[in-house]
Amino acid sequence: MALQNPLLDLAPHLNRGLFSDHYLNEVIPESDEWQDGLLYAQAKTIQTQIRALLAEIQPEQLEEAQLEEQWIRPVLELLGHQYAVQIKVRQRKSYGQPDYVLVATEDEARAFTRDIYEPHQLTHVLAIVDAKRWGTHFDQSSSSHRNPSHQIDEYLRYSECKWGILTDGRYWRLYERTSSKYNLYYAVDLDTLLEGDTDPFLYFYIFFRQAAFTTGWLNRILISSEEFAEQITEQLEDEVYDALELIAQGFLQYRRNQLTDDPVTLRTIYEHSLVFLYRLLFLFYAESREILPMRDGEGRTKYRVNISLSTIKQEAVMTFKSKFAADSGKLYTMLRDLFFAIDAGSEEYDLAPYNGRLFSDEEYPFLADKVIGDRYLAPALDKLARVEVQNERRGKQRVFVDYRDLEVRHLGAIYERLLEYDLDVATQPLAVKGGKYVAAKNDDKVIKQPGEVYLRTGNNERKVTGSYYTPDYIVRFIVEHTLESLLMDITRQYATRNEDGTWQVQDADGVRDAILALNVLDPAIGSGHFLVEVTAYIAEWLRSLDLQPADIEGGEDELAYWKRQVVNACIYGVDINPLAVELAKVSLWLATLTRDKPLSFLDHHLRVGNSLVGAGMLEIDVNLPDVSMQQRVARRKAEAEAAGQLVLFDNDAFTQNIGQAVDDMMRIESIIAETVENVKQQEALYRDLTDEMAPWRQLADVWTARYFGLALTQADWEAVRKHLFNGETSAQAQAIIDEATKIAVEQCFFHWEFAFPEMFFNTDGSRRDEIGFDAVVGNPPYVRQERITPMKPYLETHYDVYQGTADLFLYFYEQGLRFVREEHLLGFVTSGTYMNSNSATEFRKYIHANAAFETVVNFGENQPFKGAEMVYPTIAILRRGDAKPTFRHLFVEDVMPRLQLGEALEEIEWAESLSEITAMSEWRFQAKELTALFKKINQNKETLDKVVEGRIYSGIKTGLNEAFVIDGATRKRLIDEHPSSAEIIKPMLRGQDLRPWYQKDSQLYLIWTYIGIEIESYPAIKNHLTPFRPALEKRADCLSGQCQWYELRPCNYYDEFNEAKIFWPDISKLPRFSFDENGLYSNDKCFFQIYDDKNLLSILNSRVTWFALSQIATPLRLRAGLWQYQSKIQFIKRLPIPELTAQQERDLASIAEEITALARDRYRLHENVRTIISADFGDRQPISTRVALYEWWNLEDDSALNDELQRRFDTSIPLNKRGEWRQFLAEQKAEHEKFTQDIIDREVRMNAIVYDAFKLTAEERALIEKATKYPYGEV
Repeated sequence: MALQNPLLDLAPHLNRGLFSDHYLNEVIPESDEWQDGLLYAQAKTIQTQIRALLAEIQPEQLEEAQLEEQWIRPVLELLGHQYAVQIKVRQRKSYGQPDYVLVATEDEARAFTRDIYEPHQLTHVLAIVDAKRWGTHFDQSSSSHRNPSHQIDEYLRYSECKWGILTDGRYWRLYERTSSKYNLYYAVDLDTLLEGDTDPFLYFYIFFRQAAFTTGWLNRILISSEEFAEQITEQLEDEVYDALELIAQGFLQYRRNQLTDDPVTLRTIYEHSLVFLYRLLFLFYAESREILPMRDGEGRTKYRVNISLSTIKQEAVMTFKSKFAADSGKLYTMLRDLFFAIDAGSEEYDLAPYNGRLFSDEEYPFLADKVIGDRYLAPALDKLARVEVQNERRGKQRVFVDYRDLEVRHLGAIYERLLEYDLDVATQPLAVKGGKYVAAKNDDKVIKQPGEVYLRTGNNERKVTGSYYTPDYIVRFIVEHTLESLLMDITRQYATRNEDGTWQVQDADGVRDAILALNVLDPAIGSGHFLVEVTAYIAEWLRSLDLQPADIEGGEDELAYWKRQVVNACIYGVDINPLAVELAKVSLWLATLTRDKPLSFLDHHLRVGNSLVGAGMLEIDVNLPDVSMQQRVARRKAEAEAAGQLVLFDNDAFTQNIGQAVDDMMRIESIIAETVENVKQQEALYRDLTDEMAPWRQLADVWTARYFGLALTQADWEAVRKHLFNGETSAQAQAIIDEATKIAVEQCFFHWEFAFPEMFFNTDGSRRDEIGFDAVVGNPPYVRQERITPMKPYLETHYDVYQGTADLFLYFYEQGLRFVREEHLLGFVTSGTYMNSNSATEFRKYIHANAAFETVVNFGENQPFKGAEMVYPTIAILRRGDAKPTFRHLFVEDVMPRLQLGEALEEIEWAESLSEITAMSEWRFQAKELTALFKKINQNKETLDKVVEGRIYSGIKTGLNEAFVIDGATRKRLIDEHPSSAEIIKPMLRGQDLRPWYQKDSQLYLIWTYIGIEIESYPAIKNHLTPFRPALEKRADCLSGQCQWYELRPCNYYDEFNEAKIFWPDISKLPRFSFDENGLYSNDKCFFQIYDDKNLLSILNSRVTWFALSQIATPLRLRAGLWQYQSKIQFIKRLPIPELTAQQERDLASIAEEITALARDRYRLHENVRTIISADFGDRQPISTRVALYEWWNLEDDSALNDELQRRFDTSIPLNKRGEWRQFLAEQKAEHEKFTQDIIDREVRMNAIVYDAFKLTAEERALIEKATKYPYGEV
């Protein structure tokens, strides 16, 4: 019987990505448990018993039921397992029946009945076991059985059990639920292990015995292995960074290269150094996975011994510390020979050609002609081959990286970060301060000497501090929620489900063709993370249908087979960075790599360009409109789209060209790259397609370049068209085309219809009825609007979401929705600031008019992106089309460790949100009941703005606080110097001084030098301001002549500060409205309104008002579990104010006065105790608000007070005073608690009255109490 994988005959285990190979081979064998003599003795006994059992049967001749009876069950029992047979597990609307479930005790096994078990009833199950006939192929379906690896995955997913075992008696695979869909497993060949010593047999016994499951050993090994792999990944990030610098230095320093360090050459070196790294990445990965011929049945192959990267790296590691000759290029020559063999293939080394142009000398002549000197290449290879890890027994050691342990996605993340750098050469000694390169001074540690290359970011940082590389769980979530319904709808057309929910396909060719006809786009591909996941997801779906493809080879994994089909037909991507596109290709090649198969042709679907900037055929006209005529262009475009007209392109020549291009693209997709000849055929077709589209693309370049400075008249435009299509050539037209081409290259124009004609046209050249892609996914770039200024003239005339302050990712939403088909889905992860930011007003209108939310996940204050901060990271799944009544929404409210966020998507309760929220000026994704309640609260209510007759104001913005804001001592000095100073020195508040119901004493004052003041009447004030005169004169208002240097900025409502008013701060997590009748002034972190009836103060401090504000104002961040809101005038003025009865007015006014008095008295108590503490122990130093001593009433007792005194003032309560302080603290705390309870009692009464005024039901009141959450009686 042929082995499923000959590698199992050469190693004690085959680990396919479930654990870290290094952890299995090096760490576990040194563990205490592995070294336990008792465990070894047990394993030896079990090995002997199983060997004897095998000798009594001929398993390969047994039917499946016989094999289970005579072999599988006895082995499970020898391993200590208790099991139940063929229990029913809920699976969709029916059930599945795995062969066995393993449990801890015999009683648990007997307790199972014939009932159908739900996941929550199986939490005690240790593992699911599925047994097959001896010799069954685990990775392919057949006419007699479903694909076994998919079947065990389904059992795990539907039972929610963690572990699964798949076995044919000889091969035993261990699966874990979160990775089983990717066919990742740990496996052994039991038949082979029985023949040898007990040491290798431990790799079966220790992993499959009952104790591995019951003691949590497997869970610990999995976690430790994952942590080890993450440690390797983090280490490798730094090593790859250093290796890139070494490689670039090696190119520059190798004298025969004759390279200079000018900017253009450095850019060339940088780009080709990255390609060189991509080649090494490919080889490290392919050799570790043994896709390349590293071993055969007899051991090492000729390839491995003679030319493999494994051999080259060993030589580099062993010798790199030696002094290489300056001009030695031995290692590079060896690598160049290897690259050629990979590209062209080699019969001598049993090496099939992997022709993807990654290794092509023709594609990269720089790498063919130039050399990296060994002095730099050897340490660079060492950086890539080894990392330093901590070993419990041996301490720190440098170990070889097994690239098998690293997922393609993680490798992509490491290399993607390298795309954000520029290469430079030091002209002087450089140090690093604050993460940035600076000229080194005497005592600085020199990082780079003159002449050394270094990588830096655009703002001179040494390393990128964060990454927007998307975490795996977010990518999986978006891909699944974007594609599942689409795949389900297609499958239903060709298949039905049987009783256990399994698809029964009636038309295998039909469903295959329909699924492979799907087209999924990522408009900003980066390293290809999303496209790798899309490929895996669609391939897994196809595998689940058990289609039994006729052209699959005997030993090929069916999942790998389908990945190669999908990547050729379904995957589309664009990125502005050419190196990102090449990296995405590498990622997809690694994800679909199959032994002896060429690399898939990807150029037709992965393209370089700016996804946002290009010309649409419906836009280009025979007449040349002014680029500034936004409304006209937009209107013409809409009219043309409605009429389906092509304007300029309605002619036979274009129809013929575009039809041929579509036909070429379809032929490319129909060819599966089984041989290099297939790939070359695809390349030839793509060249033809590119040539056919070239003149039309040039025309689009000219049209688009006008928005980037190209001067073009109507006569020029006509000359260009004649030059390109009528044979009427002219130098002037060619000059225009050349200039447009230059601009197109600089701005990376991307004309979608020419790049992907099959998405927009039929083979006869007519426009498709349904244009665009079946799904759009991705993580668009997060670029602030300041950095896209050159694009703004184009964006303004082409995007409905345009606003001058809109961030770049908003345009990707509009572009994505344009290109996704009607009723299909777009899934992005971006900042969620679009929910309420002013810069996204037009975006919200656009989404409401053109799309509908299906699913939203808001991570709140959590940061899924490692080392990078995104404001309100949010997953949005949008459907192009009309909204349903509701959509699903999940809000991750609690702050949790980054690595636990993926679990939150499964565990946190989802809410149903009303789709009508997109019609509101700001959005709140929340339970539909809350949205309905907010609508009721606003219904037929006057706004605060109307109630106070528009008298709502901001505090004073001085333009130079150092000059105009003074403390008490300065106030006293100025008045002492001249009594007139007192007239224009006003008590001043800051936002932090405004508390619920009262104001703290800031002990700060404003110098009120109003417009028109006679400054000579206030000599002390003038003298105080004079040193600040140079800075004061630079204020914009002063420069424009609106004020004198000594005057405050113009303000036409100074008199209002002297009126009775209500203050509130600009940012708060709970109501902090308070009344003032003492003429207090404030800075610009405060707002106030003029109103002398205190019943309004009660309404504003009510929970109804805070709930309403939370629906209107901009949320900023979570603090202590409460959202802080930006309470600007634009939000506050919209607050609904209920109509009150006369009694309600009197009651609310009275309560406001009572609470204000109580809050002020409580504040005086707080200040008095703080003063006493400071006087007795702190030499009258003020107590900071940031220390626990400030809120002394929260200290448990005098012992806690003493601890804080030691921490704050380095002193203690004298022993003879402990009793006095114990009594004093208890008395003051009791008084504080009495004040607080009195405030709470009145706040409860107040809120009840306000609830009545809004006519809210008990259920609605409960909703508001739950939503607002802040405690009553807050200080």
